[in-house]
Order: sequence, then C-alpha cells, then structure tokens
Amino acid sequence: MFQRKDNPALFDVVAQAYAAKTHDKNFNEMFASSLSDEQLALITELEIAPSSFKDVRSLKGIEQLVNLESLSIPGQSYLKHAANFDKIYERQRVVPGYDPSQDIAFYKREYESGQLSDEEFERVYDLKKLKKLDISHQRGITKVDFAKLPLLTDFKGIDCKQLSTVSRLESLEAFESGDDFTVDLSGCDRLKHVENIPALVDRIKTSSIGAAQKIFMPCLTYARIYRENRDTNMGMLNDMDDEALMNGVLRFTDIDQGNVRTELKPRQMHMATDRCVDIIRTANGDNPKADFSRVANWYRWLTDHITYDHEALEAGHHNYEGLSATQRDKMHNQSRSSFHTLWTGKGVCTGIRNIFNFGCELMNVEALPANCRATEREGVKDTATTIADHAVSMLSVQSDGKVQHLLCDPTWDLGKPESRHFMCTFEEAEDRGHQFTVESDGTKASDAELTTSLQPFLRQQGLLRTRQSSKESDKRAG
Repeated sequence: MFQRKDNPALFDVVAQAYAAKTHDKNFNEMFASSLSDEQLALITELEIAPSSFKDVRSLKGIEQLVNLESLSIPGQSYLKHAANFDKIYERQRVVPGYDPSQDIAFYKREYESGQLSDEEFERVYDLKKLKKLDISHQRGITKVDFAKLPLLTDFKGIDCKQLSTVSRLESLEAFESGDDFTVDLSGCDRLKHVENIPALVDRIKTSSIGAAQKIFMPCLTYARIYRENRDTNMGMLNDMDDEALMNGVLRFTDIDQGNVRTELKPRQMHMATDRCVDIIRTANGDNPKADFSRVANWYRWLTDHITYDHEALEAGHHNYEGLSATQRDKMHNQSRSSFHTLWTGKGVCTGIRNIFNFGCELMNVEALPANCRATEREGVKDTATTIADHAVSMLSVQSDGKVQHLLCDPTWDLGKPESRHFMCTFEEAEDRGHQFTVESDGTKASDAELTTSLQPFLRQQGLLRTRQSSKESDKRAG
C-alpha cells in the first residue's frame, strides 16, 4: 500500500496515473489518501514532469509499482531556463526601474525542481520490469548501472551534466534478443568512464544486431576511450571498425546549446581523431611538453587556421536570401559541428569550442562546454543576445594544490595576434565582454573558483602565442 503521507508529491502523480489508466469514476485522486497493492499493480506507465509546484525530489514508494514498464522523470532543460532569463533581460531593457531579483529567484527554483540525487535514483533499480526510462536533464545523477536495468529498450539520459560513470551497458538483454533499443547519452560531457568497453564491443559483434539498435555517446567520451586504449594497448579501436559497429549501433554525437545533434560513426571519429592527433603533434614539434604548453599550442593552431563562418551565422536568420529554410538550417547546423569545423576550416562558436575541447581531452585535460552572453565591446554588458548565445570552454587545471576552472574562448582569438582569451579567470572573462549569469553545464559560475589568474605566468612562459610565432613553429615542425 502507498500512502499519501509517505511521499505526498509522488503520491499525487501516481494517483493521477492510476485514474488515467483505469478511468475509475469512483476514484478521485485529489482526495485519495492511499493506493492498494492491487491498484498499484495496474500502473505500467508513469510520467513525472519537473515543476516548481510539485517538486518530486524523492522517489520513496516508487518501488511499489511492481509492473511499471515506462518511467519518465526528466529535469528542467537548460534551454527553457535560458529562455526564462532572456525574458528578464528583455524587461531590464524596456522597463525603467525593473528589479529582477524575485524573477531570478523564481526561475532558479523552477530550474532546480525535480532534480534527483544518486541515492534517490537507486530506487529505480527496484523496478524489475522497466523497459523505458527517461532521466534527461537530471543534473544530480552521476552514475548509471545498466546491469540493474537489463530489460531496458529505450533509455534517454540526454544532457545529464554530472553523469560520469556508465556501468555494464553490455548487460542489456536486447543485445541477445535482437530487439530494437536506443541508449542516448548525448550531451553527457562529464562521462569519463564507460566500463567494460571491450565487453560492449564484443557483445555488439556477436549479438543478433537489429536494424534499430543504437547507442549514442558524446564525442568527448570517444576521446577518453581513445586515450585509454592508446595507453593500455587494448586494441579496441581496431575492433570498432567492425562492420556491425560501423553500420549503426555505436554513434557519437555533438550537442550544442540549440540541441542540434550531429551523429558520427566510429570510423568517422577515428579519422577525425587521427587528424587532431597529427595537428597536436605538429603544433608541438613532436616534443612532449607540459599540459599548458600543449594546450596553448593546440589553441593557437585553431585560432590561426580556423575562420569564423559568418555566412552560416547569417543563415540562421529568417531574412537570409538565396536559400530555402531547409538549406539555411543545414548550413547553420553544420557550422556548429566540431568535425565539420575541423575538416572545412570554418565554423561558428559552438563548432570551434567543441573541437578545441576534443583536442584537450586527447591530451588528458578536462574540457567542458559553457555558455554565456557576450559582446566584443569589452566592458559593456550586452542585452541583445540570449543567455546561451555564445559558446566557450571551461578547463579544469591544477593550481596551488587545488582544481581550478579557467575559461577559453578560441572564437574571439581567431586571427588575433595574441591568445588573449586563453585560460582566463571568471573576472577576466567578464571584463573582456563575457557575462555569466546562470548555470550552463552543471557548474555554477559563482562556485567555479575562477580566482587565480594564470595569464601572467602563461605570458612569461611564452604560452600566449602570437600569430607570427605560431607560423614559425609550423615552419620548424614541417
């Protein structure tokens, strides 16, 4: 029996699901105080929408839904959060004396509503018949064990920004049965450990692969897999050229602040990775150097050889002439892809940021995406762009015995004589026209410890490379 007093918020959702399932005219979910085991057994689907009014932070009692097959409990998406804050800045622009503090507090509470901790998510593992699970935008979950959810055929974990470990993905029974399944981990840019990758590859190669079986992982995870295999000689990357893998099961994705996803197969990832490795080697003259130096040279190579795709940016506007809406969208979206930017030598801020992050991960430097409002008029706060308008990178580095987050904006250094926006503190970035007002990737700007400037040290060490010194390095390396 599930009683309202045990978990009022979840009980209300379950009661509504029971009423919708049974069309029981004698049951009024608003006044019910308990649900019997027989009533709970009838519920096979449950959808919990994030809300500031019914904030389901606890799943206590959900284990009693013994026949539950489909559970949807997404968090609030960043895009909606950004849109709400954009409304605030619009009001600031047009309403004299407007005080945004109350609206900011309200929208932040809404953004945080329905967020689950790892401890609460553990309760989902008791649902032994679960086949569909959606935890997209849950920013408090750090690990998922698929061995405890073997019947899953549809898993959505899109943009779970703190998810760092995925275990036993190969244990899904759909591999053996050949049933269609989708596991979507796109946008989980902190996903550092995909356990048992060799076992997963073997499982894919030896199983009855269906036509609609797909696993989506973020591109940054591929860089980590590449590093691990390079360091341990596991040989898994060669296995990834297998026909079954290449034709659809394993995919890697770019996601930007516009939710545009570019899907890349392992063979494409392998080619792009080889290209990045060659560039990093060339930029560093085949000499192993400190991380700061290698990252600085990779950053400099990109800012010297990539150009901003103004045409693609304009294509995003509806008044762009000469192309159909479909052609405009394709052009604009391609420019946001990290590897389109790599191969064509041009892109917009998202594609440039993403390929920079990918190279950093290849060098074992943690790089995460971040978004901000920005204007190149330094010192002036821009109110004409959206919260998620400009894409930058956040690097995690060791400084003074602790982890520090520093910001890089390769887009604003394209073709410039010095890497002025490389490894900046939060304060330096704001002084140079970047405005961070809300969470972007799970790390609050106010908590990011962007305190100690490394730019004087980098300049002293010659790591804020000039365009001319970069050209000389290319000549020596060539």
